[in-house]
Formats: sequence, structure tokens, C-alpha cells
Amino acid sequence: MDQAIHHLRDYLEIREARYTGSKEVPFLFVTLYGGSARPLSRRAIENLVTKYTAAFAQGEGMSPHKLRHSFAADFIRNGGNIVLLRDQLGHSNIETTSLYTNLSNKDNEQVLTRMETNRLKRAEQRNKSD
Repeated sequence: MDQAIHHLRDYLEIREARYTGSKEVPFLFVTLYGGSARPLSRRAIENLVTKYTAAFAQGEGMSPHKLRHSFAADFIRNGGNIVLLRDQLGHSNIETTSLYTNLSNKDNEQVLTRMETNRLKRAEQRNKSD
């Protein structure tokens, strides 16, 4: 998280130097239009994400929507819970968030295995303390 904040601060410094008046614009990504900073359109952001993910992956790019799904699945795989994920994604309804967590059967098996391992460890610790 600290690394992301560092990169965002660097970006904001560059943005403020390059786009006059961008400090007053409450959007992260801006462009110059009519001589002043304006937010990028949704389509422009989608095109940039597709372009740069295609260049990075040397193939087909990803959409912002696919990136959100990838983030959500990775968040859950790494121990995050759905309530925290809801907050990260900015959803007001947890049912919307659940649509982003369609993990594979392998992921489900790994979660169940971890649960069983943790249950056995707790039982073993209880037995040692008795």
C-alpha cells in the first residue's frame, strides 16, 4: 500500500506540472481540453488500460472491468474478506461484490483445505493446553 501511495504522489506532482489547474479538479486522471484540465472520459480510460495492458502482456489488453475482477479474486485468495473487498471496490451492496468473487473450484478447495488445517491446529492446541 505504501508503494502505491508513493507512486500516486509522484504522478500527482507530474500531473500538476503538466496540466495547469489540475489541483482544482477532483479527478485523478485528467486531460487538457479547451486550455484547462478536465477529467478523462470513461472511454478514454478504457482505451488506455487496454493499450497499456496489451503492451505489458504482449497480447490482448484487459479492460478496467477485468482488472477489477482480477483484483477481487486475488484479494479473496490472499485472505481478504468480502466486507473489506466491498469497501475496496466501493460497492454499497455486498451482493454486487459477490459477483466479483467467482473463484475457481481449485480456489474453493484451497480455502477449504486451509480451514481444515486451521481447525486441526486449534484442536491440537486445545488438547495440549488441557
